[in-house]
Amino acid sequence: MTIQEILKQSVKGDALLWVQGLECNIERGIGYPNVLLVNELISQLSEEQVEILKEKFKSVDDISQMHDKLVEIMVARKYMKYEPEFLAESDDLSPDIYLHKKEEYIEVKRKNYSKVYKKLEEKTSNYPHSSSVEIIFEEDAKEKLAKPLLSYTKDLIDKAKCQLSGKKGLVFLLYQIDFIMPYAIKSGDSIKSMSVFLNEFLIKGVQEYSEQIKVRIVCKPCFLLHDNIGFMKK
Repeated sequence: MTIQEILKQSVKGDALLWVQGLECNIERGIGYPNVLLVNELISQLSEEQVEILKEKFKSVDDISQMHDKLVEIMVARKYMKYEPEFLAESDDLSPDIYLHKKEEYIEVKRKNYSKVYKKLEEKTSNYPHSSSVEIIFEEDAKEKLAKPLLSYTKDLIDKAKCQLSGKKGLVFLLYQIDFIMPYAIKSGDSIKSMSVFLNEFLIKGVQEYSEQIKVRIVCKPCFLLHDNIGFMKK
């Protein structure tokens, strides 16, 4: 059994078309390291575990929703040596994964900030242009872009904490900043890209919030099944 077979037996609509496109690319010789790693994990699962995965994807037709569930399997692959077990989605207070050798749970969350950013973009539309890049002062960027993004993230973490429901474990947070931003941040005499600025601000903010609410959080840029970066090997 492979992830492609699991998805073809479960998803529908646009999600199914996406899987079929992935298979076509694989047949053409395009390599997907994350697909190979995921299938390595799936090959070692029991029939019961495979059925739980099929149920997770049952009738999913939205591609983004499918990726939300796929990253759970990819995170489990990162913890393969601890014998991960996928938990049935019985209610909203159930974590995603149980690690037998660590006796810990993992709740996985993925957040794509593209839509959030588009709503916030209007707040920076009046900045003067410098060449083809808009220059924004750091304090303005914090207030109008970074802090709202962190606020959305904290809400997601709070939901994940509830799903752990006091169990020993961690939140694995994957964030995606995949929009093109023609902005640069000016701090004193230095300038950095908006993407670097938001990444740094978000990771630091999540670390501080982790200490505040006393929940272990792994915060990483998002990786997807079809990405060519072997993130899970790190």
